[in-house]
Amino acid sequence: MIPFKGQDAVVQDRGGSVTLRLGRRPPVGAASRGRDQSWACGLRDAFVAENAKRRAKGLCKLCEGEAPFSRADGDPYLETHHIVWLAQGGSDTVENTVELCPNCHRKMHVLKREADIAILRAKAKP
Repeated sequence: MIPFKGQDAVVQDRGGSVTLRLGRRPPVGAASRGRDQSWACGLRDAFVAENAKRRAKGLCKLCEGEAPFSRADGDPYLETHHIVWLAQGGSDTVENTVELCPNCHRKMHVLKREADIAILRAKAKP
C-alpha cells in the first residue's frame, strides 16, 4: 500500500525500521503562520538515531536531566534532534544528532537560540 501525503510509511533499512513522513509543501506564496513549514527530506538512517540514544545514556544533552519517562520496553524516552535540521540541508549523521527530552526538543524548534545550538554542537562530537 502506498501512503497518502500526510501519512507515515515504515521502511526497513539496514536492519532497522525507519519512519518516512510524507509531508505537504506549502503552496507557493502561502503566508506563514508564524512558524517554519517543513516537509520530508528522505530516508533516515536507523543507526544514527540508535547511536545518539546510546551516547545519551538516558540524559538530555541540553538540560542534562534524566528522560521524563520510559518507553514500554523500559528504554528512556528521549527524542532525536538534528542540530542543523534536515529541511535546512543538515545531514542525517552521528555528528549532527543529539538526544533531547521532549521539552528541550520543542524549545530548540521554537526558540532556535544560538547559545543552545553551540552547546549541542559541542556535545554531538562522538
